[in-house]
Amino acid sequence: MACLVFLPALAAAFSGEDFVFINFVASGNAFYKTSQALFYRPLPNLFWQLDYSLWGLHAPGYHLTNLLLHAFNSLLVYLLARRLSGSMVSALLAATLFALQPIHVEPMVWLAGRPDLLATAAFLLCLLVMLSYYRRESRNAGSYIAGLACFTLGLFCKESVIGLPALLLLLAVLYRKPRTAKSWLALGLELLPFLLAIAFFVAVRLAAIGTLGGYQGSDQNFLYVFWNASLGLWLPLLFPLHTGSAGPLLSLGLGFALLLVYAGLMLSIWRSRSGLPGRPLLIALGMMWTGILPALAIAPVSPDLEQSRILYLPSAGFCLLVALLFSRIFSTGVKAYPKLNTLTLTILLVCYVVGILVAIQPWLQAGKITSQTLAALTTSGLPLKAGDTIYYEGLPDNYKGAFIWRNGIDPATRLYTNPSISGFNHTDDVIVDYPRTDQGNIWFLRFAQKPGQDGNDYNLVPVFSYNVANPGAENPLPLPVTREDWNLADCGKNAWQWEMTVGKAECESGKGVQSGSGWQKTDLALNSPALTAPVPGKGAYLELTLYIDYDFQQPRTLSELSLTDAQGHELFRQPLDLAADGKNHLYRLFIPPLVGMQGQVQVHLNLNRYRSNIFWQKIAWVIELG
Repeated sequence: MACLVFLPALAAAFSGEDFVFINFVASGNAFYKTSQALFYRPLPNLFWQLDYSLWGLHAPGYHLTNLLLHAFNSLLVYLLARRLSGSMVSALLAATLFALQPIHVEPMVWLAGRPDLLATAAFLLCLLVMLSYYRRESRNAGSYIAGLACFTLGLFCKESVIGLPALLLLLAVLYRKPRTAKSWLALGLELLPFLLAIAFFVAVRLAAIGTLGGYQGSDQNFLYVFWNASLGLWLPLLFPLHTGSAGPLLSLGLGFALLLVYAGLMLSIWRSRSGLPGRPLLIALGMMWTGILPALAIAPVSPDLEQSRILYLPSAGFCLLVALLFSRIFSTGVKAYPKLNTLTLTILLVCYVVGILVAIQPWLQAGKITSQTLAALTTSGLPLKAGDTIYYEGLPDNYKGAFIWRNGIDPATRLYTNPSISGFNHTDDVIVDYPRTDQGNIWFLRFAQKPGQDGNDYNLVPVFSYNVANPGAENPLPLPVTREDWNLADCGKNAWQWEMTVGKAECESGKGVQSGSGWQKTDLALNSPALTAPVPGKGAYLELTLYIDYDFQQPRTLSELSLTDAQGHELFRQPLDLAADGKNHLYRLFIPPLVGMQGQVQVHLNLNRYRSNIFWQKIAWVIELG
């Protein structure tokens, strides 16, 4: 069931931090790099290395590994429930609920959620063997050593297992029932090696990355602790609904159905008038709270199930808890509500399956968007070379809670172009690093979101690109091309028109045409003479060589490029940035093939609210020959 219901995950492409982990192993850093200072999780990296050696950049293979890990964890839940309750019904139901729990979509489909799958496997294995250890009259050294080994391995998968010693203390108290000081001392000595394992992990982590790591700033807040320890833990598990994908009607319907399930379950439990299995229920609750313990201070699960990977481990305890309640009312033979019991369980399983199918759709779409971005990059025809930098514009961060790029844009660029080509998502808070022109060209690749045919989907389409280089840089574009050139350093504007709201354009010999306003804010409209339009199906670019005085308050000049035909009809309009860093730069502003671009055209460059002095040195209009 675990493999069947998550089968659509095999169609998902890479997204978000998936590229980070793949790039680590692809670049020969399978174990770890000190630059990844947030977390130290080396064992999942070894699984990434195995996947990469088997599948390369073929995403379905990686998803298959996650699928098998989830199925293995479902089996462990079955074995644990069987050991705790002694009932096959409870065990089968707990494993089924865990296999079908919609809260698992994020860690299952988002490959970067693999540490949660591996850590949960280690947690459950340790709990299984230590349960055997504590339930026996004679102490079994083999079980103890195996449990300690599983816990230690789990620490190197993810920090989420760090609360396990507290759960082992609960196990020992429930099954050993220590009463004397001597028995408590013996129990403390038994748990001491688990605490030493944590100390060992912390020491290795400090040596490897130089810090304890963890989320910082807005990702971590002490106020989250109270929410995550209470409603933030229970609500997503009770109502695992992806509201953004399901929509209001389906969300209300599923929510109402789940309310009926819990109401029917509580009614049957009250009607059965039988005692509940105390120790298994306490252990199930303990699994929930110790499983979320290290994540209490981070952002909680959102209505779109974002962050729901932190509940993968606690959900094992939740599914065990629900299974114990259901099996209790079935085993006691509640005569008054036999059909109600069967109906509520059926509705619960149906809601789970529908919830998975709904929640998985945004991840499929997120993978589609990353694939479109990379396809546009590889087919863009940009003559990239080692040392170049790409700034992507217009890329969405997520799709209904499913991560698209986040931290993955740079490693994805390196994987699909060249390991020495960098990539950045050019958002409002990202300042362009113009000194990179000393290493190579800076490319800007802008995308637009176009609605799909179904009305809900959309496609990511490249609409504009421009390039920044040092003035002496070799032209990376393929020939043949035809050019119209203007050298402004000789003080001849040659039919180019400058219109300024404040100040005026003057020529300074050897520097070029200066448009300055005495450090007052001004607007500038630069209009070209009539230019030759490219042949149909071909593009063109405007080449500008200019210098803008350094402005620490406004390190970039907001500009806009537009193109009109001979009748003045606008064919093209896109914003761009010019660097106010006190250096000469060469800009190539690429204009794609446009409908109606024929005969003659005119270029317009508008600079908005700037106050730096600008020296215009050269202008060229370049078109490809047919």
